[in-house]
Amino acid sequence: MQVSIVNAVRQALAYAGSDWQDISDMIVSLAPWKKVALGVKKATEHWREVLYFASVDPNFVTQPVCRPVLHKFQVASKVLHVRSRKDLERFERSSGFVHVNLVNNRHPRKVTDTLSVITFRFIGANEKVGVIFPQDDDQSMVSETLGFLSKHTVVTRGVKMVKSVFRLQGHFPKEIRDVTATSLTFAHGRSHDVVCNYVWGHRFCQITDSEWYVPLLSESQEYHMAYFMEMTKAFINKVGLNSFRQTK
Repeated sequence: MQVSIVNAVRQALAYAGSDWQDISDMIVSLAPWKKVALGVKKATEHWREVLYFASVDPNFVTQPVCRPVLHKFQVASKVLHVRSRKDLERFERSSGFVHVNLVNNRHPRKVTDTLSVITFRFIGANEKVGVIFPQDDDQSMVSETLGFLSKHTVVTRGVKMVKSVFRLQGHFPKEIRDVTATSLTFAHGRSHDVVCNYVWGHRFCQITDSEWYVPLLSESQEYHMAYFMEMTKAFINKVGLNSFRQTK
């Protein structure tokens, strides 16, 4: 799993906070990863110089680059951030079942587990990938989006978390199907690599998997969100919805 230089800088800034001395300490600590240290220095306009450090660590020397062969079956490359009723209306003709994925918040100073982003995609021919940020978006819009999704059969890897998130907003999904149990049965594993190999015959591209997601996603984050949702769609279509265990 890899993190881009831009996302590493964002996490470092969030961890350091606004204290001038903490920022100075962060720049010094990041000396082995010069490009990240320089990014923090530039963003804060701090006087601290980046120390010379002869590092053999390969991380953050350059931005991580995808291997095109791992994306050869990918069609979608963009996601739609649902921030208004007009955005949500673009999904209202969708029917059938919807894949919902929950991504934990990777804020470096988080105290409790919270969600960073929820992605969803109806399993149709050319359905869009929608995203909402439950901590950052307008709460009435988050609730309306979850209410819309709850009217459909939800397919997910996080059954307990989906139930909890929907119930907090006063919604109860029509039906929930478990991806994890089904992948164990058919692909004999639940990791992204195992599922990807089962449907596409190659390993999963893990770039951005460990990144902290916030609104205004990077192009790479969008691309890999869409990639993951497309792989899961391929898995669902391959095994068939009736193969997924229904949960209460």
